[in-house]
Amino acid sequence: IYSDLQSGVSSYSTEFRGLGQQDSRHDVLTVQLDLCPPTGAPPISLPRTKSSRHSSKRASKVSKPIGKSIEISIAQDVTALRSRGGDTGALIPVYSIDFARLVLEQLHFAVPTASLFDKTALENMEILELGAGTGLLSIALSTWVKNYTVTDIREILPLLEKNILLNYAGSTDTTNISIAELDWLSLHATPTKQRSRVFQFPAVDLVFVVDCIYHPSLMPALVDTIDYLSTPGRTTVTVVVELRDEEAVRVFLELWLGTPNWEIWRIGRSHGLPRPYVIWVGRKVDGGNKQGSD
Repeated sequence: IYSDLQSGVSSYSTEFRGLGQQDSRHDVLTVQLDLCPPTGAPPISLPRTKSSRHSSKRASKVSKPIGKSIEISIAQDVTALRSRGGDTGALIPVYSIDFARLVLEQLHFAVPTASLFDKTALENMEILELGAGTGLLSIALSTWVKNYTVTDIREILPLLEKNILLNYAGSTDTTNISIAELDWLSLHATPTKQRSRVFQFPAVDLVFVVDCIYHPSLMPALVDTIDYLSTPGRTTVTVVVELRDEEAVRVFLELWLGTPNWEIWRIGRSHGLPRPYVIWVGRKVDGGNKQGSD
């Protein structure tokens, strides 16, 4: 893990993308997710067009991969970085887009041997996302899951609500996305015995942690929050990180690996995202502290 982190940071140092926002100049963006069949996806049979030289009464079929395009409207607060002293949650992070595209490609095009999630199982899952920001990931994936809860600090919640309404207003479909306030620092500072009274969340099957690892000082609170929300034997946590801040990632991994009763794996490149990204998957168990690899 650490060797890959170091080589990733070194290899991409000349392509550093700052905090990774998609576009910080506009209040509303149309995010277009162009989906292409991953390697190994079965081809789709299409009627072959007739040739002027070789006409046929019955059109033959040709196998050809077909892509799909999805558009999502996202409002962002372009003044948030200045007015709230470094708050990045009000802008669209690039790796939320990249991760959403990866998951949607795997769901739209049947690749059972190289998919992060089982399509059938996902339909019955309760999902919770930490640091949801603009809510792009929830809007992209909500139709594939049972319920999706987006969480963030209080200042971000109006933006989350705005984006959900922006994409579902006028639709006959009822959204399964719910919004909840969750401040990791507040949870971390609350005595363990009092947390269940102050922070009430239903049991969840899957926790998404995307674009949350950017400052070492926040990592103890983040890991504590992940551990609090996870039910042994039920909850799986998916962490997506860009290798841009070695110290923040190192602190996060040390804390998570040092938390009792967790099994943690790094997802291989064939199933996940290319560099500079890394995906870790963790599962809380009833006992032991076991770490895995690819």
